[in-house]
Amino acid sequence: MMNVQSNAVTRARMELYRRTLREVGLDDAAIADRVDQCWVWRNVFVAETDAEAERIAVPAFEAMHAHRSAMRERVYREQGVSIVPMRPPDTAPAARMMVEHSLIYGSPATVAEKLAEVAAIGVGGVIMQFRLGPMAFDDAAQA
Repeated sequence: MMNVQSNAVTRARMELYRRTLREVGLDDAAIADRVDQCWVWRNVFVAETDAEAERIAVPAFEAMHAHRSAMRERVYREQGVSIVPMRPPDTAPAARMMVEHSLIYGSPATVAEKLAEVAAIGVGGVIMQFRLGPMAFDDAAQA
């Protein structure tokens, strides 16, 4: 249901969804059933320590987005087609491109804490991507 976004946006969307379902007359059981089907996406990397996770995951995450941006620009240059909406130049980048919103990384305890924050919002589940862009297989395999 939801792509990568900040926890605040996820919370607001889930509150709106629940409120709308109530307004159209669904009972608590029906609402719970639909909420169970609402999953969010997060990129995740686990290492022995927070510092090690940051050292590996953040550059891989940034390289992944640089590659995606380059591919979008190439499609636009070669075909004149924009595959993402143009953002006004003075706006913040999309949450999916920001480490603080899109990447959960750290030691097992840190990652568990951050995933608990997402779970507390009341989503049905989390789709987790563990390999980030050009990340080496061995680094991804340890996650």
